[in-house]
Amino acid sequence: MKELIDTQRKFFAILNEFFKRATGEEAAQFAPSTDDFDKRIRRDAHSLAVTVADAFNWFYPEIISFYEQQKTATFRQAKHIGGLKFVLGGASRFTETHFNSVRKVLLYADTILIPDPILPWIESPRTEERFRDVLLLRETFSLLRLKPLIDANIVYPAVHVFQSWEKSLQDQDRQTIEGILGLTAGVIGSYLGHNFESFDDLRAFIRRNPADYLSGIEQHNLFVAPGQEVIGKPLKTQISEYVADIREWRTKDFIQKIEKLSPAELVTNGITERFTHQYHLMENAEELSANPMVAISQQWHYFELCARATERRLIERGIMSEEAVRTIRAFDAPGLSWLGNISIADLVQLREANENEYFRKELDNQLHQLHGATASDLNRIAAEVSHAIASLIAKHKNELADIQRKYNGLHTKTAVTAWVTAAAAFSPILGPFVGTVAAPLAVFGKYVWDKYNERQDLNHASKSLMGIFAKADGD
Repeated sequence: MKELIDTQRKFFAILNEFFKRATGEEAAQFAPSTDDFDKRIRRDAHSLAVTVADAFNWFYPEIISFYEQQKTATFRQAKHIGGLKFVLGGASRFTETHFNSVRKVLLYADTILIPDPILPWIESPRTEERFRDVLLLRETFSLLRLKPLIDANIVYPAVHVFQSWEKSLQDQDRQTIEGILGLTAGVIGSYLGHNFESFDDLRAFIRRNPADYLSGIEQHNLFVAPGQEVIGKPLKTQISEYVADIREWRTKDFIQKIEKLSPAELVTNGITERFTHQYHLMENAEELSANPMVAISQQWHYFELCARATERRLIERGIMSEEAVRTIRAFDAPGLSWLGNISIADLVQLREANENEYFRKELDNQLHQLHGATASDLNRIAAEVSHAIASLIAKHKNELADIQRKYNGLHTKTAVTAWVTAAAAFSPILGPFVGTVAAPLAVFGKYVWDKYNERQDLNHASKSLMGIFAKADGD
């Protein structure tokens, strides 16, 4: 475990030094979110140009050396982490949505395994990316926001970033390439009512029946453009949005290649991109014995599309817990968005006290009635999770009320004692026996001591998991 912790801290130290050299600030001080990061970069682009260039000159030799030394060490380390693990997937980037989802799921899970979002920018030239350096710096910023969890004194790792070399595998490894293409052909075929033996069979079908192919894709919502709703927009609009996204973020040469594709070929290219991430997610989940986890509704959509081919295999092998995946998916439902208000500092405190184990036990006890619910029944699951958390918060409020009642009683008793003692002190008969100064001071000392204990108990309660939940929920 010490080697694992040291490796993670070394990796984050490199990222932290790179970011400070580039911007002159720690990530936490530079911006509170990726949206604010983008605004600062646009605002300070000219002043940062020189420092960012120098930072990259320092960074590349350092990070390449780290990757060469570690190779697959962090992947092997991830295998040996015990407890309830989730592995993040569905995309190669670590966005604001992923960051918020990780914070929420860490309230429930023991460890979240995160494929290194920096590595894809190093293992491949990524010549198709129009804003390569800025995007790499943004990935660094996003990941560094988890650094307090890496530095914390936690019994077992809350997060573990591992190098998966997915970009190299999907470009060079024959088995991976065939696996991705086979998954794409198999899933599309299962929804269109065709048993494609290979991706070549799918291509042949598309050439012969482009109109039928596109109609089937639209009917089953198999193609969703980046940033678009899963349901509600016709395929023609989704294609236009996909092309617009490519024109905004990709280079001129890449755009020209895409524009030469027919609508059917363009759609297939987009679907294959999505299934590529799902393939890596399922492979990582199986090899690391971890539950798959995605953070964006589109990614959940494609996860469900792939379920016929992969999810059942993970369940049958005892790798994935349907109940756990359903529960953490509910955390990203709109009604529980307030869970994202929990700060990293509060999260570190909770994890140092192993509060996630208590929360998971309490939540699972209240969700036993969901046994047998399907993963697609998100509204019902989210409602039950929300109700369960509300019940736990209500229990916390009752505990606070009990604390208040307990000390209000003590304060009342002390006040009565003070009144009696004061009266006795001023009585000509009893005064000489009780003393005129010592007794009132002793009673006052008792009140101060009780008040101190009250504050301590309330403070302890406020820092508990449910206390932090109540604060995040605005109560």
